[in-house]
Amino acid sequence: KSIVDAASTGAQFLVNSFGINDIQTLASGASQATIDGVVNTALANIIAILKKQKANGIWPITHSLLGYNLNTATAGQIATRQAASRQLNTAIGSAITANPELGSWVDVYSLVTTSSGAWISGLDDGLGLHPGANGCKIIYAAVVEEMLRVAGISALPKYAYGLQTNLFTNPDFSASASGTATGLSVS
Repeated sequence: KSIVDAASTGAQFLVNSFGINDIQTLASGASQATIDGVVNTALANIIAILKKQKANGIWPITHSLLGYNLNTATAGQIATRQAASRQLNTAIGSAITANPELGSWVDVYSLVTTSSGAWISGLDDGLGLHPGANGCKIIYAAVVEEMLRVAGISALPKYAYGLQTNLFTNPDFSASASGTATGLSVS
């Protein structure tokens, strides 16, 4: 679907989630000049996308590129992509911060990666490229918080993931901390 299609549905926000693997394959040990060229081209394309979204009445919310430690990649490929991701995140974040007409910037990179740029254990899909369920919860919570801020909504009720029970096998809404059916006690 296109940006125009999204606008025709009445969408108020469009969340942009760009990935280093979507931009260009960088060879292990790519020169800084090559990385700069990839980053500059990607940045120009991303800015054009954000401007088109705004021109169609949609507020762009762009979150940072994510971690990269693909388990089939070499150490050199990982290091090169991590460097490019950090550089592109800085460029996109700076462009959006300096030009509010480009929408909102949400840094989720710092929430889901180690200082090297690898995924924090348990937050990726197990392959080191995409977020897993736990990573998605963190990323989407930050994005939704920004949507609410832009919409002028200050807060929603808080909830905890730990207070869950399987209602298919436990229809009386009861569970212990281990999931064993008991009586529900809320304090």
